[in-house]
Amino acid sequence: MQMVSRSYLCVVVIGLAIIVGVPSSSQAAMSFGPGTHLVGTDIEAGIYRAEDKITYFARLSGLTGELSDIIANSASPPPPVLVEIKPTDVAFESKGLGQWNMIDDLYQPDPRTSFGCGWWLVGIDIVPGTYRAEGPVSYFARLSGLGGELQDIIINALPPLGLANV
Repeated sequence: MQMVSRSYLCVVVIGLAIIVGVPSSSQAAMSFGPGTHLVGTDIEAGIYRAEDKITYFARLSGLTGELSDIIANSASPPPPVLVEIKPTDVAFESKGLGQWNMIDDLYQPDPRTSFGCGWWLVGIDIVPGTYRAEGPVSYFARLSGLGGELQDIIINALPPLGLANV
């Protein structure tokens, strides 16, 4: 069993087997900051990572400003943050200081055996295995995808105070 080094607030573990490759279009950005960006025009669909503080993000199916435009969203997730922007999304909205960078075939970090709060790719960012937090964890999730949709959740929990096995 491996120990998680820092886990004061949360741990989100993402399990994905495939990383989206570099998009074929060179017109749309593979890196962007805050604002509302049109998918396929301003930015490409793909998996993006933000290392800085993101206060809010949303995948959007429209630009009417109505609640029904939100496909998935998150407020104040701990960095690093990951999201899959899908080709069917109309736009992506981001608030905060974070710069989003597309994960491509060149993203090959050395997998860690300990990690803190944030969103991590299993087998890429962290080594697959059983982890135990050294401190209290307020929330954790194992996900099958990064779309932010309910069907992405394999398991999640708000563990009682104390240690949590992830």
